[in-house]
Amino acid sequence: MKSKKILSLMLALCIALTVCGVGAVAVTAAPADHSGVIYFDAASAGWEKSERIMFYVYEIGGEELIPWGSKRLIGTEGADHIWSYDVGAMGVVPGKQYGLIMNDGAGFAQCSELLLDTTCFGDTVYADRNVRIENPADSNKTSFSAHWKQSKYGTIKQITSIGNVIGETIPANTSAYQMLVNFLASKGYPCLTNALKFNGKDAQTTIDEIAKALGLNKNDVEKAIQEAKVTGANDGSGDKTDWTGKWEKAKSILSDDSGSVTPTQPVTAAPTQAPTQTPTQPATQAPTQPSTQPSTQAPTQSSTNAAGGNNSSNNGNTSGGNTSSTSPKTGYQGFMLLMLLLTLAGVGGVCVSVKQLLKKER
Repeated sequence: MKSKKILSLMLALCIALTVCGVGAVAVTAAPADHSGVIYFDAASAGWEKSERIMFYVYEIGGEELIPWGSKRLIGTEGADHIWSYDVGAMGVVPGKQYGLIMNDGAGFAQCSELLLDTTCFGDTVYADRNVRIENPADSNKTSFSAHWKQSKYGTIKQITSIGNVIGETIPANTSAYQMLVNFLASKGYPCLTNALKFNGKDAQTTIDEIAKALGLNKNDVEKAIQEAKVTGANDGSGDKTDWTGKWEKAKSILSDDSGSVTPTQPVTAAPTQAPTQTPTQPATQAPTQPSTQPSTQAPTQSSTNAAGGNNSSNNGNTSGGNTSSTSPKTGYQGFMLLMLLLTLAGVGGVCVSVKQLLKKER
């Protein structure tokens, strides 16, 4: 009888240890949700010494998710100067497109506006210091060209304040044609009237160059001018402007063929070495050519030229990210295996002890 009681107690102890072990695995090994994290290679921009890298995100055609300059935009530094930020927790959701600007919180330099959606989760942004892109709101300033390592998206295609076309990718809710209409019909800034004050060109040349960069033809421009007039184009003073009289189809350098723009693929090669000259200070007036000074201010509503919105496609590569980090799933599986082995070892030890006790009883 005594041996049976001892055996019962030992079996109960084994069951308790097994339950506790499984419970510990379930509680402590649950992986954290990193589905909305993106990364930035600060070294590619020469920002290795920066104490804070900021991830600024705004909805295309909408509002900023967190105000520019807020401490809540500061990411987390990891190994090899790879910074991370959970933009999913910030409010980036499926079905919408966003603009992303990487900002050096210490020096206030920034990278060009990069298109972002949920297919970019896990991907890494890097900068090419040899390529500078004009700031769309202030042509006195330029930014490092930004790229995703995996995603098909590039910098956001926009018409700048002096009438240049920058960027690679047109957001989903607009088109090259609609961008031209918006620029011609704008009642404020940026608009064609403002561009003509600073770019040193006439309306014919400016419109032709914008349309050519957007892949549009003569018929597209003629239609856009008429549509812009209907939607209320003006020169900022309240008077409507009919650009038909300042742009003549017969004098246009554009082709008669239809033109459609296919966004180019972002560069996937590692960024080249940094420029050999220090960026100059911005001019006090808008120049005809952009300078090399990085932007120090938050982007204005100029991004509405390329305003996005609901993403009508599900394209994009979700792979990428910081390869030096350990996968949460792999760590979880390893911990489960370890706990299972420890539990089995404990059960085996108890069984041996029970066997020895039974021998002594006999």
